[in-house]
Amino acid sequence: MTTYGMKELREYVMAPTGQNRSESTVLIHVSHSNLQAKFFELRLDLHMTIDSLKVKLSTHVGTNPSAQILQLLDDQGNLLCGTMEDGRKLGYYSPHDGCSIHVIDTDPQSMSVGGWLENTDLVDKYMMSDTQYDKRENTFRSWKQGKLKEDPTWTLQKEIAKNKGEAPPPVKEVTTDADAFVSDAASVTVGGRVSVEPGDRRGEVKFVGRDVSGLPLGWWV
Repeated sequence: MTTYGMKELREYVMAPTGQNRSESTVLIHVSHSNLQAKFFELRLDLHMTIDSLKVKLSTHVGTNPSAQILQLLDDQGNLLCGTMEDGRKLGYYSPHDGCSIHVIDTDPQSMSVGGWLENTDLVDKYMMSDTQYDKRENTFRSWKQGKLKEDPTWTLQKEIAKNKGEAPPPVKEVTTDADAFVSDAASVTVGGRVSVEPGDRRGEVKFVGRDVSGLPLGWWV
């Protein structure tokens, strides 16, 4: 792409979206030293002070305003200002749409350190054994077991149809043939391109085989 074409593309991407905003509003991206997530096109006012900007950013990134160092970068990622001073207004640094503010968190005890604001695997989760759950009353499991005692062919789909006053859905035939759909699977290879219906979704074949745990007998793609 030529330099002129790149300029045209940039002007198109950076063009106003049609949303109402004042002349002193700029759309700034925000990144953080401890976070993988980025915040795009935050609406900031050029008349706000850096102090008030830090307070606003603390609600997004979780870093105390007193522990923030703000750096301003242009839309190419080049550093424009290494430390934005608290007493000055944002407009002093002349940011424009597409610029970024990088928040450096100087607090070693910050809640953002080590991924605590993003990685849910770090959070202890309450676990309950099947035995404990079975002792509880009015659970979905006990309700389902009661329905199956009344009707061994009961399904959730049949219950929904019953509540809607509709005819129950047809019972799907369960195959007993371990080689069901083998001819269909023979025409498919791992790595091939496929179109999935409904929705005409495109993808790549990752598996072709049978005897898949938890699925009915037959070949699966």
